[in-house]
Amino acid sequence: DIVIGYFSGTKTHNADFESIKDVLIELMKQYADVRLLVGGQLTMPEEFNDFGDRIQKFDFVDWRQLPRLIRRADINLMPLEDSVFHACKSENKWMEAGLVCVPTIASSNEELDRIIEDGKDGFLCHNTEEWKNKLELLIKDRNLRETMACEVHERVLSQYTTENVEDAVLDLLETKQTSHNPL
Repeated sequence: DIVIGYFSGTKTHNADFESIKDVLIELMKQYADVRLLVGGQLTMPEEFNDFGDRIQKFDFVDWRQLPRLIRRADINLMPLEDSVFHACKSENKWMEAGLVCVPTIASSNEELDRIIEDGKDGFLCHNTEEWKNKLELLIKDRNLRETMACEVHERVLSQYTTENVEDAVLDLLETKQTSHNPL
């Protein structure tokens, strides 16, 4: 089975999920081995009732339990409306999935366009057609999923953990402190 994960957190993401609903339904009809793992306060559209036990839903969980749930997915979904609210925090969801070796397919926005290298450490989508094509690539190609998972995991470990950014942060703090010191 191929597990596609969507981890919304709050109800503010209902419209985001709705934007790719038809793509998910089409691909779940086409591929009987595709399952959906949905977390958070998402209101599932009625059209998904037809898939019965191929959909597993869990409510909002403590943040410490989230990595274990994300790890159960083969593909992480990040459909996002293009807004300031979404752009200022979307990198976190890509990073959380990457930390546990799960590749992300996401809506293109100003922040993610600077972060995700499309086709290497994630996929970016500008429209419904790209969502369908790129998600289908990940469903059909296990090697691509695994390669992308390794790429994003390595990148998160090398650029997004405190162990590897500590020197840069200390240098920045020292520079700020020196520039404010009149002596």
